[in-house]
Order: sequence, then C-alpha cells, then structure tokens
Amino acid sequence: MRSSSFAWLARTIGVNTYLLKGGYKTYRKWVLNQFEMDLPIRLLGGKTGTRKTDLLNHITNQNIHVIDLEGIANHRGSSFGSLGMEKQPTTQQFENILAESINIFNESDATEIWIEAESSNLGKCRIPNSLYTKMKRAPILEIIKTKKERIDNLVNVYSPNTQNELNEAVERISKRLGPQRTKDALIAIKKKDWSKACIAMLDYYDRCYEYELKKSKNINSIDLSGLNLKSSLIKIFNMKLNPL
Repeated sequence: MRSSSFAWLARTIGVNTYLLKGGYKTYRKWVLNQFEMDLPIRLLGGKTGTRKTDLLNHITNQNIHVIDLEGIANHRGSSFGSLGMEKQPTTQQFENILAESINIFNESDATEIWIEAESSNLGKCRIPNSLYTKMKRAPILEIIKTKKERIDNLVNVYSPNTQNELNEAVERISKRLGPQRTKDALIAIKKKDWSKACIAMLDYYDRCYEYELKKSKNINSIDLSGLNLKSSLIKIFNMKLNPL
C-alpha cells in the first residue's frame, strides 16, 4: 500500500499522520548521513559492573548529550545482555532511533556526546560502521570501582532472572570460560550463590576489557570506589579531562 493511501486510511480512524517528503528511502538516506558527520564523542569505559550506564543516565549537564546505546538496543552487550530487557528493535530501527538522537544533539546547545564504550554488536543490533570508527578514536573516561562493588551491582542486576536464563547465558560463553569456570558458575547459580557465580565469570570479562583497552591511548581514569551516583558525577565534572 502506498504511503499516501495508508496515511488516508489511518486518518479515517482518527490517527494523526505525517507524510515524509521523498518517502522512507529519503529518510533512510538522512539517517545514514547522520553517522558520517564529525561528532564530538567521549566514551565512558570501565570493567563490567562499574555502573557506566547508570552514570550516563544521571548526567544533567547541559553541555553533554548522552546516547544510551544499550537502552536503544535493549541489550547490555554481553551474553547476559538481553536478560530483563524488552524485545530488541531491528538493526534498521536501532539506526533510526540513534540518528534521531544525534539530530537532537545537533539542535541542542550541547558541545559533547557521551556514549558508553561498547563492542560493535549489541545483541542483534549493530552500531553503524562510520559511527563505530569514530567511537574507537574517541577519548575514554575509565571508571574504576572495587571488585566487591562491581559484584554487588551485577548481583542486583542479574539475580532476579530465572535459573534457566542464567544457565543459558553461561552456556553461550562456555568455550571461552573453560570447563572449570563454567562448572563453577552453573553450580553457584543452582545454589543461588550469586556472588560466587559472578566471580566465576568476572575474570573472563575483565580480560576482554583489558585487551580492548590496550588499543586506546587517549584515556583518563577515575576511581569512584565508595561513591554514590551523585558524588561520582561531581567528581567526574571536577576532573580535567583530555580534550576531544
């Protein structure tokens, strides 16, 4: 059905509609163009469990525009990333929402875009190559927390999920964990010993993070151990960060 006909049909049942000049193909061209422009990106990095997403979502600095990739993709990026999240959008819809967020930045007074450091895939959603290339070149603010704080946070996030969901997530990375750590994690999940389950897998995720971090040279590190979100943000904004 042509767009104009569909819009007419929608209006007959009381739905307000807008027609895009040039149609959806023109819109998609606009979407992809958003990822080609120069963008003042700063990445928020850190090992799993350092509450990077929570920090991003509590930023109220008018000079900073936050793009929550995990929130848009409904996925946290790891084997456990889909647990407790809603159904993922298609990659194309992920791109559309992402482009709209970039457009909001362009129309705002913000001077920087802060994004969490991610791998190129968030579940079935893929970060556009041109944007991901810019992210790989962006300066990183690395968040540091104690191991206990990280474990406590991971337990809070993932323990509400079912044993079957957790087991399946462990099994998906069993080859990378190795037989002993996989066994330890599954036994701990069965016993609901959440901290021990985290410990069994944390070394693997930490090594992955450290491997990726070595590829970056423009890094600021900040220790936020023992601080709540409000105090953490105050400390971050009092810090002299590397220029974009």
